[in-house]
Amino acid sequence: MCWQFLFYLAALSCAAAKIYEDFSELPSKDFDFIIAGGGTAGLVVANRLTEDPRVKVLVIEAGGSHQGIIDLQVPWLSSRLRSEGIFDWNTTSTPQPGLNGRTVPYSRARVLGGSSSHKITGDEGWSWKEMIPYFKKTERWAVAPGHGSEQGDFDPRAHGFRGPLGVSLSNVRQFTDALVIQTTKDLPDEFPFIEDANAGRPIGVAWTQFTIANGTRTSSATAYLDPVVDRPNLNVLVNSYVTRVVETSKGSFRTVEFGQNQTTPRRQLTATKELILSAGVIGTPQILLNSGIGDPKELKNVGVQPVFSLPSVGKNFSNEPSVPFSWAANETILNLNVNETASQEALQEWITSRTGPMTGGSESTSAYFRLPDNSSVFAENADPSAGPNTPHFGIGINANGYFVANPDPTLQVRVEISEPASRGSVTLKSTDPFEPPLLDLGYFLAPVDMAIAKESFNTVQRFVTGTAWKEFTLNRITPPSNVAADSDDLVQYIRNSTGTASHGIGTTAMSARGAKHGVVDPDLRAKGISGLRIVDAGVIPLSPSANTQAPVYAVAERASDIIEAAWNLK
Repeated sequence: MCWQFLFYLAALSCAAAKIYEDFSELPSKDFDFIIAGGGTAGLVVANRLTEDPRVKVLVIEAGGSHQGIIDLQVPWLSSRLRSEGIFDWNTTSTPQPGLNGRTVPYSRARVLGGSSSHKITGDEGWSWKEMIPYFKKTERWAVAPGHGSEQGDFDPRAHGFRGPLGVSLSNVRQFTDALVIQTTKDLPDEFPFIEDANAGRPIGVAWTQFTIANGTRTSSATAYLDPVVDRPNLNVLVNSYVTRVVETSKGSFRTVEFGQNQTTPRRQLTATKELILSAGVIGTPQILLNSGIGDPKELKNVGVQPVFSLPSVGKNFSNEPSVPFSWAANETILNLNVNETASQEALQEWITSRTGPMTGGSESTSAYFRLPDNSSVFAENADPSAGPNTPHFGIGINANGYFVANPDPTLQVRVEISEPASRGSVTLKSTDPFEPPLLDLGYFLAPVDMAIAKESFNTVQRFVTGTAWKEFTLNRITPPSNVAADSDDLVQYIRNSTGTASHGIGTTAMSARGAKHGVVDPDLRAKGISGLRIVDAGVIPLSPSANTQAPVYAVAERASDIIEAAWNLK
């Protein structure tokens, strides 16, 4: 299908970008701040720091520009980004014991824009109360057609309306939406409808919120870079892979090394103020380890000369396991992934008016649930959740083929374990900085995660076999209908089918200033090192019980304020 051809025919406008493809094109080599990684967090920081015209910033991004790429703009087509591989690192985990030795693909964006508790940090600035303004600062809520606060579809008190990032509910209603809502009416005690899952109490069923505005996907690239790309003090270098940070002087790491690939020359640039790593939960620890910053013993074992001891680098990796369940459906539903004619018609409608089925994403409703406090699961396992208002798992219900392009009518339900107790790691495979690191997801190493996954199946089963669904759902496809709820067959199904939600956190975790563990302090400075900060999902020490995109935006906004205050900017 000629998606890109149709896209260019539409003559979509792009910013006249000051984005450079080669090091030699840079108009200057002198920068106050160098940001390694032009993803969700990196572009937020670049935008905020360059609000001060005296500050010169360079962003170095391994991927290419986002401009003119239709799959990055059409909400429905976002499901194609990993399968195409062009804008993804194509990362695969190591064989997972908890998944019966299977490897699992892990999606990591490789393009401008990226993938988008004070008791732990000892800093009140990271408390819920202090972080709420940063969540709102990033957001520009856009009311989608057919949705409004008067309908109880979202809580305006929980959202921002003046920020750069467009956020909305889906304006594409799915056939199953009415069944989901009816279930909340039939079984309100177990499946209550809630006004807004992002208002602080997410337990229940709510309309899903997307980074979509006016029928188009928004990202840090479109929201934070495009509007300011012509600032004379902001430069963006793409297709340049950061390999190491280099000690500029004793204990100071303000120099970055980068190259386009293994055969091209490597360059070095030094920031006069700070180097900021924003390469993501996998990329940032890889850069640090390649630089000799990590556990000295492990570095020596792989052949890297230790430079600075920071044993927590790459540890504490946490990511939500994603378990799929499915039922045959007694209804023909438009599936744009298998209906070529309908897909082209829908794309043309999007190009013409930014309307139609391609303005929607995955599920338009989401649900988050907890196991009861007296659940037998907790008789032998500690509760991994943060508290009584946080979920143990979330579910998304979809019947339009977004999750899996099944040609037959299929109800697809995806369960994500919200706060897994299991931990994995990111380690080096060799001394070659261009070789992908070893990603150990650590799935189901903690028994409580499997126990919650099993209970989630029971919850999903009760949900989709309620009265509202009796004319829609037929036999269960996965796991097969003969698999009992509390059986080893169910455990084996979960181990053999679980994938990843790609919401990783924790590999460069924040901790209190005096704590020996952790990688960054509450000001996001690498512990014991000057001139180096980290701003990305890796600094989040514990799962936020949800998609990590909004927390990363909020972290980046606060990080920008911290850096500006440190250097008396603006």
